[in-house]
Amino acid sequence: MKPITIRYYGLIPIRKQTYLVLQSIVLVLCGVWLIVGLFLIVWKPGRWDYLLVLGVVATAAEILDTIFTLRAFRRKEEEEKTRLEAGLASEPRHEDTNIK
Repeated sequence: MKPITIRYYGLIPIRKQTYLVLQSIVLVLCGVWLIVGLFLIVWKPGRWDYLLVLGVVATAAEILDTIFTLRAFRRKEEEEKTRLEAGLASEPRHEDTNIK
């Protein structure tokens, strides 16, 4: 089975493996942001509350984005599997028979 590609945000074609690598980096950065926000609140209370709130919002948004994007990958994989089982997934034909 060929690698599944979706259009991320309707703009960028991306494969599942690439998406998972990029998303893991983003989620680690969000975790660091939360830890730094907590540290700054303890170290200098009152000044850095917004940093923690923004970190929580960003992390929640990234988690939701990950859930919905992985659902899109799963849907596309199921479509491809169904197409393969039905025998409809053949290589596209070109006018020139030398090109596959």
